[in-house]
Amino acid sequence: MREPRVLVSWLLRVESLLLLGIALYLIAKALTDTVSERNALTAEIIFLFIGAVGLYFAGESFLKERRLGRGPAVLANLISLGVAYYMIEGGRPALGTLLGALSLATLILAFSAISRGK
Repeated sequence: MREPRVLVSWLLRVESLLLLGIALYLIAKALTDTVSERNALTAEIIFLFIGAVGLYFAGESFLKERRLGRGPAVLANLISLGVAYYMIEGGRPALGTLLGALSLATLILAFSAISRGK
């Protein structure tokens, strides 16, 4: 089995790609539909791009055995656990469960890599 730091790096890359995909979807939606709050949508797209880049580099720091990416990785996944809970409560149990499982797996591996000192 691979080391937790390698696995958490790959999971963070998957999360990064998911955020990038959501941002691209919102861009396509904005170009094809009427948007009532263009400034809010633009801010959300920018936030998603920054988050995607941040999660990607957090994953890279796990591979390089550096500690600076751990905090952002843990914080992002704690937030996404909350989002998963509200998705389940809001009538999207399948998506919420998938998001929660991904976040929980990433958190467990991130803490495992932290406890091993790598």
